[in-house]
Amino acid sequence: MLSRFYGVDSYQETLQQILNNNLSLNNTKVKRVLILYDEGKFFLGDSCITLSRLAISRLFFGEETEIDLNCCNKEARALYGALTKNNPAFSNVTCFHYDEIDYEHYDLIICMTIHEDQLLGLLHKRAMQAGNLGQLSICIFSFSHLLLIPRQDSALIFPVHQELLDFYQGYLDKPHEIFIDEPEKIWANKWLAAKGVAPNDHLFIFVDSSSSTMKNVSWDVYFNVLKFCLQEAHHKILIFDEKGAGKAEFYGQWLSATEMQQVIFSTQMTLREDISLLGADCVKMIFGPCTGLMHCASSVYNQFVNQGMPIEEVPLLVTYTGKWDAMEWWSNAPLINCLVIRLVNGEKQMFRLSDLSEKQKIDFSDRLHSNEYTAGMLVDFLESNLVG
Repeated sequence: MLSRFYGVDSYQETLQQILNNNLSLNNTKVKRVLILYDEGKFFLGDSCITLSRLAISRLFFGEETEIDLNCCNKEARALYGALTKNNPAFSNVTCFHYDEIDYEHYDLIICMTIHEDQLLGLLHKRAMQAGNLGQLSICIFSFSHLLLIPRQDSALIFPVHQELLDFYQGYLDKPHEIFIDEPEKIWANKWLAAKGVAPNDHLFIFVDSSSSTMKNVSWDVYFNVLKFCLQEAHHKILIFDEKGAGKAEFYGQWLSATEMQQVIFSTQMTLREDISLLGADCVKMIFGPCTGLMHCASSVYNQFVNQGMPIEEVPLLVTYTGKWDAMEWWSNAPLINCLVIRLVNGEKQMFRLSDLSEKQKIDFSDRLHSNEYTAGMLVDFLESNLVG
């Protein structure tokens, strides 16, 4: 239970009180829950997946329970807000530091942090100052070791909420969701129209960046695929330039002046605005590497389908992967065409992950890196699957 936690003896009385509270917890009487989320560095794809998994807590505790989510990384406040806006699973989403939270307001705290020692130390200090050491009434459980990447300095203290974990296990295949409301869709449609997208145009969104360049196809392959999608005059391309890196100038070095007239850049817009653009009515394809925005795209359309969108109206969603376990990232993304590239009898071959055998899905020893994809492979796939 105590992993790399130094000085635990100093807080033993407080810890023991919390553990005793945990043993007597009655889940049916829990009215206020705090999910304490501190992943350290923000990664869009990781947070998109993890926050969707935490939303399952609503199904366990019920509609009447107050479930607050606090994300401790204040620098990523707007990014967490972009992922959780309109999500009915969370009563409130905040970004407070550990010492800014009123923990006694809650019946139950669920930790997802590698710094559980900070929480215990803070609660012990507050109890000492208030003169009520050993009288804490809150329960604290941890999912840190299950949902966060372990680090050498991890200090994991609190036990797992076994009933909640068992409940989670039954929903591992539940597709992730991001909730876009109607005003946001209207805004996205108007923004694109103002950028020259006509009512009958088809918009293809190309995601060209990721957390690691090893996830991406080579630039010549990328632009050959993009040029294929520009062959029709009613085709438009949307590129996200979230950091204002001057992508228009870079693309102008690869594309002709005529082709550039069909390309739109979303420059230094908020993550929520870019997510809203993913759900615009004119979108016919979203294409990119195994990266955060592709997880957002998957989540947006999972929610649209859950709200009644016919499957045939979902745009073609395509992500390509490399030499890693694609199942870990895309096994519960039913709308995504997840591509893998394998070395079969000395020959490079591309497959859709869903078309592989169960054994092949989890054996990525014969997978190749993303820079092994050819433009021909990808264009053939798009040509066979794109409509219009």
